[in-house]
Amino acid sequence: MKKITTLAAVLCLGINALTAQTQRTILYEEFTGENCPPCAGTNPYVDAAINPNFPAKIILLRYQCNIPSAPGAGSLYADNSSEVGTRQTYYAVPFAPYARFNGQHLPDPQSGGNDGHAVFIDPQYYPNIINDSAIVNAPFGLSLTYSFNAAADSVTINATVTAAMAYNSSTLKLQVSMSEAEIHFAAPTGSNGEKDFYHVMRKMIPNASGTTLQTAWTNGGQQSFVLKAKVPTYIHDKSQIEIVAFVEEQRTGAT
Repeated sequence: MKKITTLAAVLCLGINALTAQTQRTILYEEFTGENCPPCAGTNPYVDAAINPNFPAKIILLRYQCNIPSAPGAGSLYADNSSEVGTRQTYYAVPFAPYARFNGQHLPDPQSGGNDGHAVFIDPQYYPNIINDSAIVNAPFGLSLTYSFNAAADSVTINATVTAAMAYNSSTLKLQVSMSEAEIHFAAPTGSNGEKDFYHVMRKMIPNASGTTLQTAWTNGGQQSFVLKAKVPTYIHDKSQIEIVAFVEEQRTGAT
């Protein structure tokens, strides 16, 4: 069952915080695999399209998945396969590299049957989609800060969701990801030759089910959360930790 509409997104990297306006920040979720040869070819195009607009207009969140097969020990997929699997199931991911743009897949512009292919973020397919989508107001804003404890083995996240209009929904979730901005290996972690990885989801906080939000919102209404999590031992470089948060509305029947 396909479902989701992303209503707001925000990124917090290092010790600095970004506060989302009601202007929408696009969330681009990519499902890619360390054993996936087309993923190795596509990811540079995704990076090239998003990097000039990151994070002011668009945020990239990558899930290292088990398509076409699961890489072994020492892979990014093996570090947290269960939460990746939850997001794969949520979107009914049919292939890799696959992506969701604000919760929706991008149609194949040539009607080739590859709806949702991650490469469609490349400007040659949809030249103005990032700029056009980023100017659309979002119904919610997000403010986000986080701090490590003295041992740098746990993190406290303060998140506030603010409604920019009256809104009613029984399916709103706050999703929070602890990601790594850059991970570099001396040797490939799978069979496709990739050694360099960017904006990889490492842990969902508290988990991949997210945090349920209230159902009825008035304009200016707020809901705040304090979330705490251990920093996983498999994090390669704590200085590269980034926190990505987004509000999603879980709708049945959405593409």
